[in-house]
Parts: sequence; C-alpha cells; structure tokens
Amino acid sequence: MYNTCMPKMNNRHFLSTLTFIAIVLGASVSAQASMDFSVVPVDGGSTIRFGRGDLNSGVTKNVRIRITSNDNTQYQVFQQLISPFTNERGVTIDRPVLTASILAGSSGSGTVYLSSYEGLSRGEQLLYTSSAAGMSESFTIVYNVDTRYLTDSGSFNGLIQYTLRPVSGGQRQTVQTNVFIESNAELTVDAQGSAGINKVRIDSRENSAPAYINFKFSGNAGGTLKVYQEVLTYPINDLNSELDSGILSMSFTGGQQGELSSQNTVDLPRNRALIYKSTQQSDSFSISFSLPRDKLANLMAGSYRGVIRFVFETDRVVKSFDIDLDIKISPLFEIALSFPQGSINFNGIVPGSDPQIKEVDVEVRTNLHRPYIVKQMVGDLLVNEKGKSIPKKYFVFRQEIDGTNTGKIANTEFQPVEPGETEIFYSDRNGSPAKFKVYYRLSPYAQMQAGDYKTSMIYDLGQL
Repeated sequence: MYNTCMPKMNNRHFLSTLTFIAIVLGASVSAQASMDFSVVPVDGGSTIRFGRGDLNSGVTKNVRIRITSNDNTQYQVFQQLISPFTNERGVTIDRPVLTASILAGSSGSGTVYLSSYEGLSRGEQLLYTSSAAGMSESFTIVYNVDTRYLTDSGSFNGLIQYTLRPVSGGQRQTVQTNVFIESNAELTVDAQGSAGINKVRIDSRENSAPAYINFKFSGNAGGTLKVYQEVLTYPINDLNSELDSGILSMSFTGGQQGELSSQNTVDLPRNRALIYKSTQQSDSFSISFSLPRDKLANLMAGSYRGVIRFVFETDRVVKSFDIDLDIKISPLFEIALSFPQGSINFNGIVPGSDPQIKEVDVEVRTNLHRPYIVKQMVGDLLVNEKGKSIPKKYFVFRQEIDGTNTGKIANTEFQPVEPGETEIFYSDRNGSPAKFKVYYRLSPYAQMQAGDYKTSMIYDLGQL
C-alpha cells in the first residue's frame, strides 16, 4: 500500500511545480521592457565625412537619430566630442570646428534643442528630451564645419559619442561615430593685371584701355585675412622726376565677402595702407587706376614706371605680389573756352542804352613745358545783313589774369577789336598752364542802325 501511493503523490507534486514555473516564466516575459537607439549618417556608411569640395561649397552633413522604446520611461539624448580633431601630423584643433543644429520639424514629440548651430565640445550637449511617456522618436542632426578654425591642412579625425539615458536613472546606452574633415587650409591668391599677370599699363589719352589689377583668393582658414598695399617705387620718369602726388587715382570694386577700405576714388598712397580684410574662405576684388584729365596739365609728358606691392596676410601665412606700373603721359597742348554769360550775343542794343560786356574764360592745358602764345583771329568788323558795320571804337576788348597764374596779357585796358590776328596772351618761359579772361564791350551810338551784326572769331594756340 505504501509503495503504491508514493508515486501518485510525487506525480501531483511534480505537476504542481511545473505549473508554478510556467506561470512565473510567463509573467517574466510579459514584463520585459526595451529601449534602443541608432545613429545613421544620411549619406550612408558609419562615419561622417567632409571632403575638400564640401568645405569650399559649404555642404552640411545630416545624421538620423532613432530611439525605439516601450519602457514608458522618459529619456534624454546627448552628444559630446570625446576625441578632438587631430590630423596625421598630430596637429589638434582646439576650437569648435564642428557645429551642430537639430533640423526643424524632424521630430514628432518631445523637446529638441540646438535650434541654431553650436560648436561641439568635450562636455555633453543635450539634444533631445522625450515626452513623459518615453515614446519612440527620431530626429535629424545637421553638422557644419566652421572653416575659420581650420588653420592647418590634412585629414582631421574626431570622435562623437551619443548617449541615450533614462531621466529617472538606469543603464545608459552609447554609440560612437567617427568624423573626418579633409582640410586644404592653404591660402592661394591669383593676380591678373590688365597688361599681364603682374603689370598694369595706364595711358592718359581719352578712351584708352582700362587699367586694373584683379585679385582672387581661396583657402583662407586662418581667421582674418588682411591685404596691404605699399609702394616700393613711386612712379618715376627717365629724367628721375617723380609723378606728382595726387595724380594717380585708384578705385576699388568687388570684395562682397569682405570689407574694402574705401568705396570712393582715392589717390595712390605713398605709405603702407590696409585696403581689404575678410574672414571668409574666398573672395575677389579689383583695383582700377586712372589719371584725371584736369590734373594732366601739371605733368611732364613721357613714361613713368613704378612698383606696388600687395601683401596678403593672415595669422599664419604671408604672401606678396609685386605689380609693375607703366604710366604713359601723352603730350597735352590744348585750349578750352567757356562762356559764363552764354555765347557772345549782344541783345537789345539801342541808341542811348548802356554798354554791354560779355566774358570769355580761356584755359590753356599743356604739359610740353615750352613757351606758347594765344592769338585772337577776327574775320571782320561787326556787320549786319545790309552790310552796315559798327565802327571799331564802339566794339572793344581787354584781358585779365589773376595772381595765381603766370604769363602776360596783352591788353589791360579796352582796345578796339581789330580784324585779323591779334596777340592776347604770352606764357612764361616754362610754358606753364594758364587761365585768363577776355572781356568784350559793345557801346550803342546815336547813328546805330537796327539789325543783327555778326563776325567770326577764333582763338589760336601756338608754340613759340
């Protein structure tokens, strides 16, 4: 009896135990929670890479963060640069060269940070905080390289660590991603003059070819680039006479990515001068040269040659370019007339009215440095359409010159205007440019007949 019952009792006990274990195991499986996340570069692969072309064109790189959670626990996501960017020569960038921002609208719930670009550092940066329920989520990080801090060339490698951490505490998860930046931080400058790579030709003649120098640079990664101009040889002619100061003018254009020292036309400075600065990687600008015609009369005709040096300078590199100036001052010998009161017309002249005086301003422009003379050439007396002339004693003229001009006038008092050729001005022995005035007076008289009176008049400029 004893032996018969024992197996039955053992079977019931064994079945009961199996049932208990099954219940416990089932409870354990149904209560298991999970929280995982992944970091995937949108371009593919497992690393983030910025090539030289990406840096030149400002390309950004996107990384997709995805969190899968059924733990109903609020969590946060952080990033930090755990290994600074270092190239193959051991040069380390100690500035925030890599910046990050969360792409707007890339997440569905929770709170994202870094709404604008911020530099990565050795400390943790909070990227995302989930809702209180800890729902699954994904968002996109946009990375950009601040080329101002690329002060050396080479392949720089840094390591970013992403951390998923429950807010209430608990086990965290980490993912690490390598970032590569191919830096070509070498300043290159191209110079092109209007008459050759390093030459500018300036001609004083009207409608002559433009004179300019174009500069284009790239690879500025050393902070602020400054461009200086310094005159090595001020323009000088074959007789060792320097070009007068204030004759050669410069004007600047371009430089949209930087700051030009002047937007106006300026005289060529004799001393070293800052003409441009920029913090951008690349830019271009031009300098044009000109010779104002109103100043040419003070110059000796001939060829002048000089050298200007342009220095491109950053904190880590200096490059200089010497530009030859070839200036041609063409011979100038001309006379210009102006009429402050309009043309020489005497209107409303009737017997008994007051005399009328008209003014002609005469300017002689010359750089020949040879004596000259100005003559007045009159075709005839003033004659009307009926052939009646005005006696020459009623039509007179004189000249006037102020103390700032050299030379000699012929008539300080009114004299009759004689038909034919009359000398009215003589230059000094150096043939200096000059300005003087000629006054014409017409006086009415009792027997004066009505009508339009005319004559021809020419001013002649000639060398002695």
